[in-house]
Amino acid sequence: MKNYSYHYYHFCYLVSDLQIELKLMNTCVSEWEAAYAPFNWTQDDDKNGAVKIEGTNQYANGYDVQIAKQVAKALGKKPLVVETS
Repeated sequence: MKNYSYHYYHFCYLVSDLQIELKLMNTCVSEWEAAYAPFNWTQDDDKNGAVKIEGTNQYANGYDVQIAKQVAKALGKKPLVVETS
Protein backbone atom coordinates (compact mmCIF):
# COMPACT_ATOMS: atom_id res chain seq x y z
CA MET A 1 0.00 0.00 0.00
CA LYS A 2 1.40 3.38 -1.00
CA ASN A 3 1.60 6.23 1.46
CA TYR A 4 -0.04 9.27 -0.15
CA SER A 5 0.09 11.49 2.95
CA TYR A 6 3.35 13.17 1.87
CA HIS A 7 1.87 14.06 -1.51
CA TYR A 8 -1.34 15.34 0.09
CA TYR A 9 0.53 17.63 2.50
CA HIS A 10 2.86 18.80 -0.25
CA PHE A 11 -0.18 19.63 -2.40
CA CYS A 12 -1.76 21.58 0.50
CA TYR A 13 1.40 23.65 0.87
CA LEU A 14 1.44 24.35 -2.85
CA VAL A 15 -2.21 25.47 -2.76
CA SER A 16 -1.51 27.66 0.26
CA ASP A 17 1.51 29.24 -1.45
CA LEU A 18 -0.54 29.78 -4.60
CA GLN A 19 -3.30 31.50 -2.61
CA ILE A 20 -0.73 33.82 -1.02
CA GLU A 21 0.82 34.57 -4.41
CA LEU A 22 -2.58 35.31 -5.95
CA LYS A 23 -3.41 37.68 -3.10
CA LEU A 24 -0.12 39.50 -3.64
CA MET A 25 -0.65 39.60 -7.41
CA ASN A 26 -3.91 41.47 -6.87
CA THR A 27 -2.42 43.99 -4.46
CA CYS A 28 0.06 46.82 -4.47
CA VAL A 29 2.08 46.36 -1.26
CA SER A 30 3.38 49.40 0.61
CA GLU A 31 5.15 49.36 3.95
CA TRP A 32 5.81 52.15 6.41
CA GLU A 33 6.33 52.72 10.09
CA ALA A 34 3.28 55.00 9.81
CA ALA A 35 4.75 57.47 12.27
CA TYR A 36 5.98 60.44 10.24
CA ALA A 37 3.21 62.96 9.57
CA PRO A 38 2.46 64.46 7.08
CA PHE A 39 3.94 61.64 4.98
CA ASN A 40 2.36 58.72 6.85
CA TRP A 41 0.76 58.14 10.22
CA THR A 42 -1.45 55.69 12.11
CA GLN A 43 -5.06 56.36 13.05
CA ASP A 44 -7.93 54.36 14.56
CA ASP A 45 -10.48 54.74 11.73
CA ASP A 46 -10.72 54.97 7.96
CA LYS A 47 -11.56 58.69 7.82
CA ASN A 48 -10.21 60.73 4.93
CA GLY A 49 -9.30 57.71 2.81
CA ALA A 50 -7.08 55.86 5.30
CA VAL A 51 -6.11 52.27 4.42
CA LYS A 52 -6.27 49.38 6.90
CA ILE A 53 -2.86 48.19 8.06
CA GLU A 54 -2.61 44.43 7.44
CA GLY A 55 -2.72 42.40 10.65
CA THR A 56 -3.78 45.29 12.92
CA ASN A 57 -6.90 47.20 13.92
CA GLN A 58 -5.39 50.48 12.77
CA TYR A 59 -5.29 52.48 9.56
CA ALA A 60 -2.53 54.35 7.76
CA ASN A 61 -2.98 57.73 6.15
CA GLY A 62 -0.93 60.60 4.84
CA TYR A 63 0.68 61.78 1.63
CA ASP A 64 2.52 58.48 0.99
CA VAL A 65 -0.62 56.43 1.57
CA GLN A 66 -2.71 58.56 -0.78
CA ILE A 67 -0.06 58.32 -3.52
CA ALA A 68 0.18 54.53 -3.02
CA LYS A 69 -3.61 54.29 -3.40
CA GLN A 70 -3.43 56.16 -6.71
CA VAL A 71 -0.57 53.95 -7.96
CA ALA A 72 -2.51 50.81 -6.99
CA LYS A 73 -5.61 52.13 -8.74
CA ALA A 74 -3.63 52.92 -11.91
CA LEU A 75 -2.25 49.36 -11.86
CA GLY A 76 -5.70 47.88 -11.30
CA LYS A 77 -4.68 46.56 -7.88
CA LYS A 78 -5.86 46.94 -4.29
CA PRO A 79 -3.59 48.79 -1.85
CA LEU A 80 -2.11 46.64 0.93
CA VAL A 81 -0.35 48.46 3.76
CA VAL A 82 2.11 46.55 5.93
CA GLU A 83 3.57 48.24 9.01
CA THR A 84 7.31 48.00 9.60
CA SER A 85 9.05 48.66 12.87
